[in-house]
This record gives sequence, structure tokens and C-alpha cells, in this order.
Amino acid sequence: MKCFIYWLRGDQAGRVVVDSWRWLWGLPVEAGGRVAVAVAQESLQSMQKLVQQLD
Repeated sequence: MKCFIYWLRGDQAGRVVVDSWRWLWGLPVEAGGRVAVAVAQESLQSMQKLVQQLD
């Protein structure tokens, strides 16, 4: 499944998607995952702002 996501979204976006999913479920992120968690949190904040703008 992970390989499919990397193929579908590209390496960086795939890493963010996989690490975000693992972070949301409370699973340990991969090695070097601190950057991915920071990017995931930033992405989440960005999505929240966009959803608020839709209202």
C-alpha cells in the first residue's frame, strides 16, 4: 500500500501522506519523521484554514 501511495503522489507527497496517516493513528513515524510530522501539522493547519474559508 505504501509503495502505491509513493507511486501515486510522488516521493515527498507520499511520505507526507504515509507519515500523516501514521501520526493520526498514533503509530511511530519512519526514521527522519520529525520533518514529516512538521509538514503534516502545517498541512493540517492549511486545510483547516481552507475549510473555514469555505463557510
